[in-house]
Amino acid sequence: MTDQTLLRVEDLYTTFRTEDGLVKAVAGVSYTVNRGEVLGIVGESGSGKSVGALSVMRLIPSPPGTVTGQRVEFKGRDLLSLSEEEMRRVRGNDIAMIFQEPLTSLNPVFSVGNQIAEPLLLHQGLSKRAARDRSIELLHSVGIPNPDRRADAYPHQLSGGLRQRAMIAMALACTPDLLIADEPTTALDVSIQAQILELMRALQQTSGTAMLFITHDLGVVAEMCDSVVVMYAGRIVERATTRQLFSSPKHPYTWGLFDCLPKIEEPKGIRLVPIVGQPPNLLHPPRGCTFHPRCPYVFDRCRIEEPPLIPLPGGQQTRCWLYDASRTETTNSNGTISGGDPFDVVRSVATAGGATVGSEGRASADTLGPTILAPGVIPEELGHHTPATVRRVAERSAREVPVAATSERGDLLVVRDLRKYFPITAGLFRRHVADVRAVDDISFTVRRGETLGLVGESGCGKSTTGRVLLRLLEPTSGRIEFDGQDVTALNGGDLRALRRRMQIVFQDPYSSLNPRRTVGGIIAQPLKIHGVATGAAASARVSEILELVGLNPRHANRYPHEFSGGQRQRIGVARAIAANPDFIVADEPVSALDVSIQAQVINLLQDLQSRLDLSYLFISHNLSVVRSICDRVAVMYLGQIVEIASNQALYETPLHPYTMALLTAVPKTDPGGRSRIVLPGDVPSPIDPPSGCRFHTRCPYAMAMCKEMVPLLTDVGGGHRVACHLYPTGQS
Repeated sequence: MTDQTLLRVEDLYTTFRTEDGLVKAVAGVSYTVNRGEVLGIVGESGSGKSVGALSVMRLIPSPPGTVTGQRVEFKGRDLLSLSEEEMRRVRGNDIAMIFQEPLTSLNPVFSVGNQIAEPLLLHQGLSKRAARDRSIELLHSVGIPNPDRRADAYPHQLSGGLRQRAMIAMALACTPDLLIADEPTTALDVSIQAQILELMRALQQTSGTAMLFITHDLGVVAEMCDSVVVMYAGRIVERATTRQLFSSPKHPYTWGLFDCLPKIEEPKGIRLVPIVGQPPNLLHPPRGCTFHPRCPYVFDRCRIEEPPLIPLPGGQQTRCWLYDASRTETTNSNGTISGGDPFDVVRSVATAGGATVGSEGRASADTLGPTILAPGVIPEELGHHTPATVRRVAERSAREVPVAATSERGDLLVVRDLRKYFPITAGLFRRHVADVRAVDDISFTVRRGETLGLVGESGCGKSTTGRVLLRLLEPTSGRIEFDGQDVTALNGGDLRALRRRMQIVFQDPYSSLNPRRTVGGIIAQPLKIHGVATGAAASARVSEILELVGLNPRHANRYPHEFSGGQRQRIGVARAIAANPDFIVADEPVSALDVSIQAQVINLLQDLQSRLDLSYLFISHNLSVVRSICDRVAVMYLGQIVEIASNQALYETPLHPYTMALLTAVPKTDPGGRSRIVLPGDVPSPIDPPSGCRFHTRCPYAMAMCKEMVPLLTDVGGGHRVACHLYPTGQS
């Protein structure tokens, strides 16, 4: 262990004993973290990322878990050999952790200030007064406004972004040498994620704290990390510097992760390439290479013998037989190529998943990660689109999907002046005192066969809009026309008949599927309700639909919990299309899925749209996903639409400052410098929204008139509409 090595993990195993057998969640993992280094750990859910980090912290419950290994050495001490009392002195003081979901990680019955003060009292021996002062100082350092007041707030009284900042403040309280960040931005909007990432970068560079950064987002890795390990089925399959991984990934699994990512730089029409199949069952992992059942480059040796981590030039390592120097033939997706240098053959394949080649190692602080722009400066790349990735022309053309023209087909859905307010009452007699203006005077259309994207931060009114369109929530005012019918005027049987043609796919398929019904019963239910089919005809239709969404019809008698997350989302889609609808509200349908499963569902939605002539309202906060699937995009802020345009126009020439900020906040799979607009603060309360333009309190270009006058949603040419005083009526 050198002077610069802070943490050395050698041959770490973590197992869980279950009724079905022994689960090897982490199997022989080894890595090092140097002082001041940021090591990223990436992989799909179930790959062992979080379990490995919890094992280092000795936080795995026993039973059923067991942690073993040669050594987990931290600052010269083997953590596996420490007593529980000694380990408690290490946790929070020398090693701290930021958990994925702050609302469940923070204690709901203690104030935020008390929770930050706890490690200071325990490890630093400060007085209560000094600990409170230090807590307020830490809250201020992580950018929480009014820290003295926020210190007395409880977790539920803070927004998601503020809760995550409070978690970071708690983790940094004792100035630890190592910070473990477990998916710290996964549940956050892109604008809040940008704030948190920039905060963590600044704090890490200031304090010199080493960081173990666990994520499935390769864009976040590109911005934050010096080096990366890729995990699959409890094993490390690739280790490299960030530059190496993004310029020349080696393992087929890493290529797959890059290929199935929707990229904000690529226009609609590039079909995603998902990783086939599912991650293996760790009760009974495959023999040989654990990735071979999903690998397009598999050959006989892969099925029999597990490869070691093979060293490559530049210090890169990969667990793949393609790189065994003794091989005389290399297999690709088109067959077997005999002879030649296997490294050259593999490199020709690897360009499908890599970025432009750069120098090895992390760039200097002034080139890696985003450049934060001064107020009033427009990012250059928003006006000059340059793809950040290099792809083979032949592969790209093979993946292109014709984009159907929808502008000539007419409007299926017309929304005019729609409002949805939720009343707030108080007192014994429930007196009406205020309204939550969730949706406040929006108008838009959805054309036949079109996908309209609806994007914005959490709380902007996206999901409420979708539910109001289907009359799952009653509108406060406004008009909704579907195929010429006024939806707001329908009741009883007429409304039920219309709902056959208007369906919804919910964000969380597990909570939206009835756990007491079989999958066949769930899909058959709308068929029976709307009189489409019963009995044998319904069973035949269920089998047809399951096959259509890529599921085995023989599994119709299974229950939702017996399926994976991606399969459950396919079941949700199957239920929505069962009664042959014309219009589907897709409410964050892929936000809870891994990138490979996400790609499968996106491709499925596009295929179904083409086959069944569907129209979608696609609600999402993931702008990369929206870019890959939507024809037009509407941007919402605090209950109002601030911009709406075609996919190409919105992404290549955004006009509203809020849209610009959202686009620059999206992490890109390019570990080089770029410009970013970081919005200050959180979205204001919809109970008392700002006067004038609602965005003026966070806008870097705000003028005096923005505080007084409400901007109209104005067409500035080509159907591109924007609500901003920077663009007078008829001018852009």
